[in-house]
Amino acid sequence: MKLKGLRWWIIVLIFITLVNGFTDNGMGQRKLSYTNFLKEVNEEAVDTVTIEQQSVTGQLKNGENFSTYIPLEDESLLDLLYRKNVDINGKPPEKRGLLFQIFLNWFPLLLLAAVSVYMMRQMQGGGSGKGPLTFGRSRARMTTGDDHKITFKDVAG
Repeated sequence: MKLKGLRWWIIVLIFITLVNGFTDNGMGQRKLSYTNFLKEVNEEAVDTVTIEQQSVTGQLKNGENFSTYIPLEDESLLDLLYRKNVDINGKPPEKRGLLFQIFLNWFPLLLLAAVSVYMMRQMQGGGSGKGPLTFGRSRARMTTGDDHKITFKDVAG
């Protein structure tokens, strides 16, 4: 019985690990609005920035990390950063392999199918014939004429 509980804990831990692996929690970064980011740039408080599509991360001159999101394509942003002597880094979009994409798309369906099969096997008693869906099965046995017959004389004193 304890082995079943252990299985569920392992499944839950794997699920939590996968969810944490696919999410970016942004620990140690201060979230700035785009307006505040522009103010910091104009005050020359920004030291470095890394731009990846519409996401900007960087470090202020006081050592604090920050992140912000560019709401629209701002053509003048690079010029402003260059004029304020900010170290600009670019990051290309992350390319994922074909196998990873297939796995990412099919994993939830496969997980659901595996859980469904597991639950159905548990409902049927795990294949032991003692589950709740075995009440209609006959326990009768087929006998043949070759079986040894016990008579009254064999059992009577």
